[in-house]
Amino acid sequence: MNRVLCGDVGVGKTEVAMRSAFVAINSDKQVVLLCPSTVLSEQHYESFLERFKNTGASIKLINRHTSKKNKDSYVKGFNDKN
Repeated sequence: MNRVLCGDVGVGKTEVAMRSAFVAINSDKQVVLLCPSTVLSEQHYESFLERFKNTGASIKLINRHTSKKNKDSYVKGFNDKN
């Protein structure tokens, strides 16, 4: 199932994404969150780490600062779980 959340700043898109991700993870699904900027990806990464720290979820960040080795490793790990 694919979903796109869009709206003005401060309307709760991140909260909706986190709650949806939690439901998906608890249903043994995988989640990918796409962000339009590097700064936003880092902010979301920190938020997701904090929110999901006690759930056992594996959270990874891929952006332009991530090394190719790590990117390849994360993508392979993601694909191997399918």
